[in-house]
This record gives sequence, structure tokens and C-alpha cells, in this order.
Amino acid sequence: MFANRSIFHARFALIAWAALGAALGAAAFGGPNVYYRTTDPNGQSPRQDPAGWTVMPGNNFPATVNNTQCLWIGLMNRETNGSKKVVTVDLTYTGGNQNALAAVQSKGYLPNGNPINGHFAIKGVRKQRIVFNNGCPKWEYVKYKNLTGSNQSYIISPKITSTCSGSSSSTGGPGDGDAGTLEIGDGAFGVPGDMQTPQRITELWIFPESTETDPIAPHEMIAPQHTGNWNPEIVFHDPDGLPRPIGGVRWTTDGFGLTEEDAYSLSLHTLERADSRFTIYTFDPDAVVVDEYLWVSQGRWLEAFEAFDDDYGLHGQDAWQGWDDDPAFDAPVTRANPRRGEQSLEVEGDADIVRVFDEEKNGAWSFSAWQYIPSDFESGDNGRFTGSYFNLLNTYNADGPYHWSVQIQADPRDGLLKVFHGDDINTINVPYIEDRWVKIQAEIDLDDDWTRIYYDDELVTEYAWTGGVLGDGGGVLDIAAIDLYAFGSSSVYYDDLILEPIFNDPCPGDLDGDGDTDADDFFAYLDGFANDVLDVCDIDGDGDCDADDFFGYLDLFSAGC
Repeated sequence: MFANRSIFHARFALIAWAALGAALGAAAFGGPNVYYRTTDPNGQSPRQDPAGWTVMPGNNFPATVNNTQCLWIGLMNRETNGSKKVVTVDLTYTGGNQNALAAVQSKGYLPNGNPINGHFAIKGVRKQRIVFNNGCPKWEYVKYKNLTGSNQSYIISPKITSTCSGSSSSTGGPGDGDAGTLEIGDGAFGVPGDMQTPQRITELWIFPESTETDPIAPHEMIAPQHTGNWNPEIVFHDPDGLPRPIGGVRWTTDGFGLTEEDAYSLSLHTLERADSRFTIYTFDPDAVVVDEYLWVSQGRWLEAFEAFDDDYGLHGQDAWQGWDDDPAFDAPVTRANPRRGEQSLEVEGDADIVRVFDEEKNGAWSFSAWQYIPSDFESGDNGRFTGSYFNLLNTYNADGPYHWSVQIQADPRDGLLKVFHGDDINTINVPYIEDRWVKIQAEIDLDDDWTRIYYDDELVTEYAWTGGVLGDGGGVLDIAAIDLYAFGSSSVYYDDLILEPIFNDPCPGDLDGDGDTDADDFFAYLDGFANDVLDVCDIDGDGDCDADDFFGYLDLFSAGC
């Protein structure tokens, strides 16, 4: 349902040809050879410097990345040249600290040796999609950096696909925020939540792709005081001096600037509905470098609590309200315990705070939130439902009706995090983690009426979205609200709430990422099936590879794209 399958690399198999037969004929094999190293390649490809690179020995390989050291994954290409190159790197971590190894740079080298920068179309903890608009590189690398300050050991299973083509298309969606407004904040691509290079930002440009910038609206940027005063101006050229006829906004600061630890929020206003694609430039005064990024706004909502006054409640601000629109259930923003930036949300005592999502949703979505439970956490009640709650509702209206789809209870009596679903007795339980920020995530497929619940990136349970957390069913296929409920308990903190779409693979039989299903994909599946590579061969998601999976892939293959 949420699987995004791609092949690490395909090896020719005689059984594949026998299975396909003459119906498909012989196929030319494409895709990259994949290498890695922990020293800077300095522009040297694996063929120029084979001693410095190591061929990845299989779908899983161990890597030790020392303090401040980087890991380079290099790709040697076999595709023919075209006007555009797309590289997708999907990393599955089975060991190490997955949140502390970040993609910071991608660079390609043309057949004539000239370097070209890759622009990130998607940049996340697990998946990166990099676009080279200026040609199909002969080879390229993606660079990851150890961010922990100490040595880290990983076992990494990369799935890498790459395609060169003469034309391209992108998946976009409506702009964030109200019509005519782009609103982004800490954690959005490019600045500076996932940013590792540049290390400091003192100038930032944003240009919409097709919708004209409003020349008189108040474009705003809110950042910590120590970063300086950020002043906007409308500009009609980018940092390279190239014209931008529809305009953009350039922010500059008179202070130190933003680093990766600084939370921020900004808004850019356009004359029509907010664009779905933007180009972002950032200037690092230390390295005297301008970095360019492509940022795709696809209905993403992020709340880092940095735009609110500390020690004041959220009720009545930005679609936040106390339960049933009652300010008695408000919760305050606090500087006492931020995850990043300077503020977070404190939920304790009478707090029952709701954020409403007015726009009806469909498709697949991810809702994630970071939660901090102190070691002295305690409840004010001894009943069965004692503790503090993280809830998602598919239906919410002040004074009802309500329908809950996710109810997660932190119970201090036994130290368990309890996920309700299916009935009013049984819960799926895991120990909650104290004195550390931990991610709670719900993956929600509204098309298939299904959700998966993760705690600290581990799957806890899955069930029908409209099944009802107490087994009463009901509700609709929608995401209506987030509800954080203290129920008399002591303080629990929340930060970096993100609701964003998950784009399902429109071509699930396409394993090599070339936009079609052909003999290469069939051979790749047989290779994964023969070697029991679950990410490739386990079509029905039951944890093994058997005849049902084989015939399931034949159905996908026959359906095409």
C-alpha cells in the first residue's frame, strides 16, 4: 500500500529469459553501477580512481562513518545522454542513527568532465530525488554527512534508480496556506531544517515558477532574534543576474544569520493561488557560496510553534482551538523544552488542544509529530484511561459530531504507549521513551481506508482508518483534526508537527524507474525473487516471497503504467 519499490541493481538471470520467452525479446540492461567511499572523491569517478571506491557488495552493506566524516555514494551511468537526469536514492536503515546521516550535496560530471549540480526535488530522511536539468551526467555522487559528533556504524540498504530523458514532468499540488500565500517553516526543504550545507544563511531568495509575486503584500520572515533582522525586497533577477520576470522575494539579515539549529517561518504572497514549485537560493558568507534548490510545495503543513508568543496559548490562532472551541482547554507555547529552535508546545493539566484541517483530503498522507515525555511524567487520574493522549480525528466539529481514527495513550502507571483500535478493550502496546524527543507517525491511505502507526520509526500496528479507535466504526475518509489531550496529566511536549502527502507509485511494476514496464523490470523482479529481497519480491506484504507474490507481480507487470 505504501511500498515504493525500486531495484538496487539488476543482474542478468537465465531464468528470467526463460520465463519471459520470445514475447518480449532481448532487452538492453541499463542503470548505474554503485560505489561508495568515505573520502572526498575530488571529482574523480570510480573508473578514474577505482582504488578509492568500493563496489557495494549487495543489497545490504556495513559502513562506519567517523565523527564529522562523510559517506559518498557514486553512480556510473549506462544511459544515453538526454536533456535531464533524475536520480532517486531510497535508503532503508537497519542499524545506526538514521536521523543523523543526512544528504547534503549531489554533483554530476558530464562526459567532457564539466561538473553540474543536482537540484533536490525531494529531500527526506529516507528518500532523496535529485534532478540534473543541464544534461545526463556520465557519473554523479550523493554525499551524506555524519551529524552526531561521534562515530556511527550503519547497515544501509540502498535502492537506486536513475533515468535520462529528453523531457520531464513533475508531481505538484496546491500551495501551502491560503490562496495566494506560500508558508514554509523549519524542516521544509532547503532552509535550514534539513540543511547541512551551507552552514550559515544570511541571504535567501525565493522565486515562484509560474505565479506572479505580489509586489505590495507584506512578505514576512520570523526567526530567532540572534539571527538578526530579516528584511524582504521584491527582486526580478536571481543571484546569477538572470531575469525573473514574475518576481520573487529576497530576504537579508543584519545579524549572524540562520544555521541548521534555528527554527524559522516565512510567508510569500502571490497574486493568484500559491505556486506549487519554487526555486530557493541561499548564501553562505563563510564559504562565499550560493546554493540553489528546487522546492516542491505539495499541500504540506508544518507547525514548529516558533511564530507564536511564548507562555501564551494557541486557542484562536491559526486554526488552533481548545476542545469544542473552548479556551478553557488551551495549551501554551513554551521555551522550556524545544526540540529545535526556541519553542515547543506544553500539554498538561486541563489542556485539550485541537488543530483543525478544513480542506477535505484524499489519497495517502503522513502525519508525524515529535513527542517528549519527561521521566517524572505522572497522571492526575487512576482510571483506565489515565495518561496523556495523541489523537487524530476523521470528523471533528465543535460540539460534535466527532470520530476518532488514532488514539495513542501514554500511560505512566506501566510506562506503556498504547495504540487503540478495533475494540474498547485491547490495545497494541510498546514502552514509551523518556527524556528524549521521539517521533510518532501515522501513514494514512484514504483511498484504501487504512493506516499504519509508527513509534520511533518502528511499526506498531495497522488497521482501518474508519474502524474507530473503540471499535464503533463510523466517520469519513478524511483527516479533520489533531487533538493533544492531557487528561489531568503532567507536562508532555510536542514539536515539529508535519502533515504531508505520500505520492503512491503510479507504475508499481516499473522497478528500474524508467517510466515503463519492460523486460528489464521483469528480470529485476526475478532477481529479487531468487535472492529473497523482500523490498522487491514481497508484493502482498506478508513478510515472505512465494507464488502469490510472483503472480501478484505478473498482474502489476501486465497492468503497465
